[in-house]
Amino acid sequence: MREAPCGYLSLSEDNRILDVNRTLASLLGYEEEILKGMKIEYILSKSSCLLFQIYFNTLITLNGKVDEMFLSLYSLEKIETPVLFNAVRRESKDGIRYDCILFPLHRRIEYEKQLNKAESETRNAHYRLQSVKNKLQEAENRLDQLKRELLEMEKRIDHSNEGFL
Repeated sequence: MREAPCGYLSLSEDNRILDVNRTLASLLGYEEEILKGMKIEYILSKSSCLLFQIYFNTLITLNGKVDEMFLSLYSLEKIETPVLFNAVRRESKDGIRYDCILFPLHRRIEYEKQLNKAESETRNAHYRLQSVKNKLQEAENRLDQLKRELLEMEKRIDHSNEGFL
């Protein structure tokens, strides 16, 4: 677990970090030993800290697990790292602990941004196309009106010319 491709940490019942793998420690710029004993709230962004405090203990107590909680962690340099957080509650003779897996979401967020940009560009292109269609329809309507007026003029000219013949 020390070199797993995702972050791992184990929390005590009061949310202190009991164990952490090298992957997560490195992601956050800490030595593993420095994180041990620290409350998890220390490495959470303010909004994630609030979300964690409101939902984590409730969900883990009711369900025995937490699935796909979106949190943001702060590194030692205060760089925010979004993660998908999963946890399971374990009871042993030493007490309750929460084993947690954290998946960094850098690429997923980039993909979502690209997808949102593409959707926005598609919507804008659709609106521009609709605008061009509306203008074309207006031009066709105006052309039809001018044709009718021209035909009416031709009829009047033909009718007035009949009197000269």
